[in-house]
Amino acid sequence: MMIMRKTFTLSIFSLGLVLVMMSMRTSTGPNIKWKDELHDFAKIKQGVIGEFTFEYTNTGDEALEIREVRPACGCTTPTWSREPIAPGQTGYLKVKFNSSNYLGPFYRTIAIVTNVPNEVYTIAVRGEVEKLPSSLEGDPNKSPVLKSR
Repeated sequence: MMIMRKTFTLSIFSLGLVLVMMSMRTSTGPNIKWKDELHDFAKIKQGVIGEFTFEYTNTGDEALEIREVRPACGCTTPTWSREPIAPGQTGYLKVKFNSSNYLGPFYRTIAIVTNVPNEVYTIAVRGEVEKLPSSLEGDPNKSPVLKSR
């Protein structure tokens, strides 16, 4: 009877060890971790094109692909690298916000579809657009570009 208990205990322990080892070898696929998910431009003048580059890292164990980027409105223009990001590597997604047709607070989102199953990621920019001084109104050559990061 004592031998059977030891054999049973050893079998249970061995099974648990095998399950732990199998779970360690299981692929988790691609995964994305954003350095920032929100950028605040603070106060910007009307007509300014604010730019910010969002950084992300593939924390998974397979290549990460950005398949689609959908800004909430035409005032926000994203650009990104189309190549897959290897595990442990970093990628970038640049967002430009054109404040020409806005006054006051703004909050714009960008939805990102990747090859991570069942996930849609959202990043955003916000700030407040202030009226352009009358001395600069109507002169597109004096429209500044604000770059962050």
